[in-house]
Amino acid sequence: MKNNHAQRIASATPPPSGRKAFLNLAPRDVKGLLEELKKYHTIFAPLFQRPEQRHWSLKYLEGQMLELERKSIEPMARALEGGNVQAMQQLISASPWGDEAVIETHQHKVAQTLGRHNGVLILDGLDNPKQGTHSIGVARQHCGPLGKRASCQASVVLAYASDLGYTLLDRRLYLPEKWFETPYATAARVDEVAKALPQKLWRKVIVHEGTKGPLEVEIAVLRCVFSEEALPAREEWLVLRRKSSRQPLDQWKFFRANAAKKTSWKKLAQKTAWRWPIESTIEECKVELGLDHYEVRNWRGWHHHMTLTMLAHHFLVRLRVKLGKAAPALTVSQARKLLQVVLPKREFDAKTILQEIKKTQQQNYAAYRSHRKRQKTAALT
Repeated sequence: MKNNHAQRIASATPPPSGRKAFLNLAPRDVKGLLEELKKYHTIFAPLFQRPEQRHWSLKYLEGQMLELERKSIEPMARALEGGNVQAMQQLISASPWGDEAVIETHQHKVAQTLGRHNGVLILDGLDNPKQGTHSIGVARQHCGPLGKRASCQASVVLAYASDLGYTLLDRRLYLPEKWFETPYATAARVDEVAKALPQKLWRKVIVHEGTKGPLEVEIAVLRCVFSEEALPAREEWLVLRRKSSRQPLDQWKFFRANAAKKTSWKKLAQKTAWRWPIESTIEECKVELGLDHYEVRNWRGWHHHMTLTMLAHHFLVRLRVKLGKAAPALTVSQARKLLQVVLPKREFDAKTILQEIKKTQQQNYAAYRSHRKRQKTAALT
């Protein structure tokens, strides 16, 4: 008799958001979180070339932790005590501090926080809709969040995940190039191969214990000879995942693995269970830290913003891990909310708010005059 029960290939322990409520923290523990953030920043401070870079990089991290509707530079700077729009724009868009040493140190610290023998590295695309033609890398191309071709920036992010948590390790913005128009038209597409698979190759498994209970899917694996530049290349694993046979083909997940030929079916299936951490990381970085709220346009600005966002997310993950048994159900979102009590927010009185409004009006008028001047110059040429 055929067994239709799903095989469990993942831990039955749910993520923090699915655990029983428990919070053994006192107000004094919360009051120390600002110092915890400053202490974390001192790890990276020597890697910034100038004192003002060190100062404003900390302010940027503080701004990303704030409870704001939008976390682009201007609203963050105006909400922070001692915030300065121009100085923070300079840090992100123009200041020549290098990312490489910061990223390398960050990766070492992630290893200390989350490193486990079963940890995995995960690559995934990150597309942000962007209008206009002035931002680096913007082109009309497939945009994941919109599910269609649209004007956006396309990038790739690398995450690390273990049973302790997950966070980003690296990022790369790619410019649209001819080689994206793949010449593989003479080889069979993976979706065509997938449609032809017999039902007997599919197995039901539980790949993840989520906040809504176990996630049950169907997985199939097979060895394929992949093509590169329209020629046969390496023999590797093709791993396919779907919710069920009724799920539309365009919603199936496809994985290419260069694992050894002797790798077990279970091992390959387990690796597909690690897709959700990078999706969750990206979502947390967007919702909690304003990853997609940036308004910088140049290559340097994009990478600087992404680097500091990675540091901010890791700090929250590190804090959650550090609190450990005292707050096992604490999520990244809740860890950020704890900081609201201690972050140095600007206090507004009548005089201050009038000055802010006057300054904004002056900036708006200057921008209007500049735009009108460009229009008149263009009309004369």
